[in-house]
Amino acid sequence: MKKKDEEIPWYLRSGWSIFFALISPPISYLIIISNLKRMDHETKMDRLFFATVMTSLWSLKFLPHNTFTLFILILCFVLTAFPLFYKFLKK
Repeated sequence: MKKKDEEIPWYLRSGWSIFFALISPPISYLIIISNLKRMDHETKMDRLFFATVMTSLWSLKFLPHNTFTLFILILCFVLTAFPLFYKFLKK
């Protein structure tokens, strides 16, 4: 893993990706998405997973407080996210 981290730019390395994801998840997600071709499959999945989790937690503060609306939004997210992750894992 050390060798892989030395081959990619500093802003895509493991420590910096986690730092960006903790401080500003949407910016971290944009950095990772825009540089997907520079990473191998394992690194890509690792960075995307952590950025997705942190962005999801960060976006919870913008959700409505109505329970029914929240349930519909979570259902839509699950129905769209799982096929996309399955597509990535299948490769």
